[in-house]
This record gives sequence, structure tokens and C-alpha cells, in this order.
Amino acid sequence: MTLIALTGLSVALLLALSSLKKGNDVPIVENSSMQYIYVPPPEAAPYLSVAYETEQREGIPRNLLVKLLETESNFNPNALNVSSNAQGIAQIVPRWHPNVDPYNADEAIPYAGHYLRTLYEQFGDWRKALAGYNWGPGNLQKALNEHGFDWISVAPRETREYIDKISTGVIT
Repeated sequence: MTLIALTGLSVALLLALSSLKKGNDVPIVENSSMQYIYVPPPEAAPYLSVAYETEQREGIPRNLLVKLLETESNFNPNALNVSSNAQGIAQIVPRWHPNVDPYNADEAIPYAGHYLRTLYEQFGDWRKALAGYNWGPGNLQKALNEHGFDWISVAPRETREYIDKISTGVIT
């Protein structure tokens, strides 16, 4: 009989992996605090290499761009939001971003990652970068100017939920 010594984290990880559900944040208890790991759903598979390469190149936390893509389009490169005209896997609005083909995932994913990184540099943290991606950088800047640290209280509910959904298990 072979025995393998497992650390607390290893046991927690094995338990989490045994209960995986596609596209979910799987809870892990470590030192009496709940932590999460994100497991991309099967729909993500064709896009993960481009997304991970983009995250690494742009210095984006692991799976942040992947979760953004899942939230925006559920990895559908043909997604279209008729009301906003957001298109493709990253839900890019051509009116504001005319130099990229939003329906070409190999173009749209790196573009979205670079744009997210630009928002991070502009606003100083990833949650604000996500808010800028979802709500628009102008709206975010106005809220910051008028409400300072309390900007989140005036953000639309959709944006607050968007930030929470994407950042859970990715941003500490």
C-alpha cells in the first residue's frame, strides 16, 4: 500500500476537483476562510490558449479575461446584443472600437485583453477596470469624480453584479 501525504490545501483541492461543475467557482476552505477556484466550462476550450496567452502578455490575473468572456458571451463568437450593438465573444461595440473584427475571436480576445489592461492602467485596479469595460470608462470616471471611494454605490446593479461575478475566485 502506498500512502501519499497531502497538505491541507491538497486535500481541499482534491475535494474541490471532485465536485467540479462547468464554469463554476468551486469553494475551497483553507484556514477557516472560504476561497474559490474557477474552472472554465467546456465551451471555453477553443479560446483558452488565446485568452491565457493574452492574460500573460498583458499582465492580467489568471482567468480574469476568461471569466469576462464567459460573462459577456458564454464563449459565443457570434453573440449579438441588439440593444447595445455589442458583438462577438468579447461583446465589443464597433462604434467605440472600429479597428477590430468583434466576430473574429483570434482578434477580439487579444483586443479585449489589451483594452482591459488599458482600463486597469487608467483606473488603478482590476475591479474598476471591469466596471469600465461594462459601464464605460466615461461613466466610471464621472462616478469617481463625483463620489470618490463610494463610486460603486452609483454604479448600475448590472455593473456591480458583473464585477462580483468576474472577480470572484480571481482577484483577491
